[in-house]
Amino acid sequence: MGARKIVDEAAIVALLEKGGTYMEVAAELGLSEGRVARVAAQHSESSPAFRERLLAHRAARVQHGRQIMAAINAVKVPVWVKRADLESDFRDTARYFGEDAALRHCRQLLAEVRGVA
Repeated sequence: MGARKIVDEAAIVALLEKGGTYMEVAAELGLSEGRVARVAAQHSESSPAFRERLLAHRAARVQHGRQIMAAINAVKVPVWVKRADLESDFRDTARYFGEDAALRHCRQLLAEVRGVA
């Protein structure tokens, strides 16, 4: 069994403060992304620059989530889909495959319920 690699945590934090991603830092230092993430979590309080970047990243992720939800809610759901109580199926399918696929999916579900399929 090989010896465990000694990790220079200061080097990890320095690369993260410069703006490197976990993947970039891991590749440069020959570590796993998980190891870089654990070191980052341990040192996020001690490094103001890194903490600031971490908070900005989290805010950007929240904003991205809001944009996705706005796009999902902007999808026009046909009345017949609402009447058939398939709105959530329509939105889920539209999110991943587009509105045309969602319409086909809902028609297929209705056909199965009616026994036509």
